[in-house]
Amino acid sequence: SGLLRITHDGKSHPYPPTWKGGPLPIGYYMTAAEDPRGDLWFTNIKDSRILKWSVVTDSFRVIDPGKDSALAHLVLGGVTDLVMDAAGDPWVSFEGGGIVHLSNEGHTIHRYGVQDGLPSNFISVLTFDGKGRLWGGTVKGLVCLDPADGQVHVFNRSKGLPDERFEDKVSLFDPGSGNMWFGTPTRLIRFDPDKLMSIFQDQPKVLIDEVHVNGIPINELSLVQTSFKPDENNITIQFVAPDQNDGSFIEYSYLLEG
Repeated sequence: SGLLRITHDGKSHPYPPTWKGGPLPIGYYMTAAEDPRGDLWFTNIKDSRILKWSVVTDSFRVIDPGKDSALAHLVLGGVTDLVMDAAGDPWVSFEGGGIVHLSNEGHTIHRYGVQDGLPSNFISVLTFDGKGRLWGGTVKGLVCLDPADGQVHVFNRSKGLPDERFEDKVSLFDPGSGNMWFGTPTRLIRFDPDKLMSIFQDQPKVLIDEVHVNGIPINELSLVQTSFKPDENNITIQFVAPDQNDGSFIEYSYLLEG
């Protein structure tokens, strides 16, 4: 139990659970990641806490996202994966807490969940591609999160994948080919992330189906009307975006100006 560090000169530096620098609070480590400073981050799938080792001070610090005021109301579950972005910030996935972007000091920057477009808050694995997009596996499909704008895209069978149950921690980005690799219980899937993302460039066209004013339908010609009488204050607009593939993942929103 504990941790073992082997330096470039071949020397071993053990860190047992009762290490003199302070007892290690968690064990059974499942994930390890190194940030640009050379500090190491360790996680345990049975625990939501994160153990950070400082290369400068040779000491450990516990980071508990669950105690952050922004996440205190959530049941995060155990950590399933942790990866570093180009800036050295950790991104953490949980059994039921979605994806959390932390600062290098361990403070919560943002949490992404089903309210942001994720198909599930149970994320099994995380991997960055060559353009800084974060890919995650769920039991309801593969997700791509662009940290630049927070947009979330979901890929499943309807989007061309041969499987959509990404239950295991099996993923890889190959910088040589630019391809992504993800594993499911029955398949090993390889794809070009740019080509897969291109299917979202052709979005369904939104069409107005019906317009009602005070419960009375108005004809198409009157849609050029730009003003209504004071008592014409109950307006209903029905719109649709036909999709020949799968309309279940279309999300509607609208904005009234004026």
